[in-house]
Formats: sequence, C-alpha cells, structure tokens
Amino acid sequence: KNLEIAERSADLDYLIKSVLACIISKNKNIAAKTIKDRNFNHEIETLCNELKENYKLNFNTLDIFDKAAQLLTIKNHKLRWLEKTPFHVYYLDEIFSKYPNAKVILTVRDPRAVYASWKKKDLDKSLIGVAKSWNKVAKTIIESKDKYSNVFLLKFEELISQPQESLTQLCDFIGEDFENSLLDAEVVNSKFEENKKKGFDKEIINRWREQLSPKEINLINHLCSENQNKLGYTVSKNNPETRISFLDYLMYNLSYRMKKFKKLLSWLKN
Repeated sequence: KNLEIAERSADLDYLIKSVLACIISKNKNIAAKTIKDRNFNHEIETLCNELKENYKLNFNTLDIFDKAAQLLTIKNHKLRWLEKTPFHVYYLDEIFSKYPNAKVILTVRDPRAVYASWKKKDLDKSLIGVAKSWNKVAKTIIESKDKYSNVFLLKFEELISQPQESLTQLCDFIGEDFENSLLDAEVVNSKFEENKKKGFDKEIINRWREQLSPKEINLINHLCSENQNKLGYTVSKNNPETRISFLDYLMYNLSYRMKKFKKLLSWLKN
C-alpha cells in the first residue's frame, strides 16, 4: 500500500527510492511517510544511483525489489537475502507464485506463552485479541504446511529444548552447514530483562504458568484448543474452581472491544 503513490507516478527514480524505503525502513509508518513526503535520506539516494548504474531497471515494483535485494546482498557480502515480516504468512500464495523456489520458515509458539509475553510488555494488550490473532496465524500455518513442500515449521519450544537438533534440521532445509556458533545466539526483543543473554534457556518454555492466572490459562485453552491440539500443544483440563463462566467471558470480551475502540480513537486523533 505504501507503494501505490509511487506506482501511479510514472517516475522511475521515485519508484526505486520508494522500494528502497520499504526495504530499509524498520517501521512501515516511517516508510509510508518517507514515500509520501519524498524525503529520502542519503543512503537511499546513493543506493538508487548504484541500482541504475549496475542494473537495467523496468518500471515494475517486483523487478526493482529483486534488483535492490541482489545489490544489498552483494554489498553485505552475503549469498542470499532474507525477509522476515511476520505478516508474510498471509501472502504465501502470492510469494510462491512470484518466487516458486523460495524457502519459507514458519514459526509458532504456545499461545499461553505468547500472551504472557505481551502481558509483560503491554498492559493494554487484550487476551481475546491475542487469542484471535494466534488462531488466525496458527490456522494459516497448518494449512500452509499441508499445501506447500517448501515450508519448514519451527516450534519455539522445540528450538529452546533441542536447539542443536532443531537448528541442524533448519540448516538442512535451507542448504547451509550447521555451525556450533548458532547455539550461542544472542537473545533480542525479549520482554523479560533476565532473559537477555546468549544461548537457549529451557526454563522460559513454561514461564507462562507463573505469569498467567488459572482463569487466563483456561480461557486461552478454551479459545485456542483446536489449533493447539493440531500443533501439538497440550491443553490441560479446566480446573472446576477456575472454570470460565459466561460472565467472565463477557467481561474479557468487553475489555477487548473497549481496547479496540481506544486504539481507533487514538488513530483518528493522529
């Protein structure tokens, strides 16, 4: 969507810079503003000139993206490029139609752990919202795994509990040699300060049991059980003393609706 203005412009330089902005910017909102304002930084201007000097470019967004990815791969002394935008899971049909030899790594984590992580970071994050989002992703992953041969499912819990085996399988999938240095990977973007270290800590797998209340666990199990079972996550039986009542569900759902409304108001103000 950020590229629609540039695609309608019939200005090749503008389209090249817009594609580069989308690739380089870490935030889609920053990319959108950069494209709209035509406020391209020196790096983008320089890369645009390099692309025009080294490649024959057509006024085609995908062609420009391909050439830009090639250039950046070479400049960084790499053999391949990787794109890791999470929302790509919803566009696998389109991706494989344009890149039939692409290899896609699908990652999934226990929804209870996902909510515990979000709860630590954002008090406004809704349990119902997280469960809905997880179900949508989980369903897409399950369907994609059956539909495509060029996908690899990596469960977070298996990576943490059996890192060498999981990473060896992943390396085989992408055609790379396993290196022991992969086991010393640095932890980034963790919501838990004590978790920011190198390596794999098995204790974090079940930390959600301490972070969530029994009612929260029961509600997530109730909302996600079908996909949890399909992906091999054990769904514990509800404790009768903490069973979710209709009133509980109503209050959680009301909270979810209120938070969505609050976000909408915030968006309208900006």
